[in-house]
Amino acid sequence: MGEVGISTKTLYRLFENKSHIVQELINSWADHWFQKREQGISEGLPPKERIELLITQWADHLGRFSREFWRQLERDFPEAHSIYRKHYQVFMEHSRQSLLVAIRDDLNAGLALSSLMALVDHAGTQGVYDRHNMTRRDALVEVIGLWANGALKQEYLS
Repeated sequence: MGEVGISTKTLYRLFENKSHIVQELINSWADHWFQKREQGISEGLPPKERIELLITQWADHLGRFSREFWRQLERDFPEAHSIYRKHYQVFMEHSRQSLLVAIRDDLNAGLALSSLMALVDHAGTQGVYDRHNMTRRDALVEVIGLWANGALKQEYLS
């Protein structure tokens, strides 16, 4: 506990148990990412730039954790994992709502946005960006650009 400057005893005065600590960690992540999304909107960033900013920063954030961390989260802290999934779903729905106006009228917005997520998942896979001699960030920016050029209304491209 030396890293955070408090004793274990003090930590457990603040939190009931490890599960509660992990749940609060997930909640703090959600607060942070919701604020980042709202900041991009309030600053008037175009949709493509908001998407790039959030996805590249989220990828950097996720990169700090191993696959084992996510497996352990799901296995050992099911309540926290459930909270994570709920926050993710709410975040994605709010993001979808904020992007609807920018999607071309001749496209199904739901399909367009789920396609974006599929492209992001694909480009963010280490084997994929390594095979193309790219960084994860560069691969993500490139697929976001490909998607934006096909899915966004011309007036929303920057």
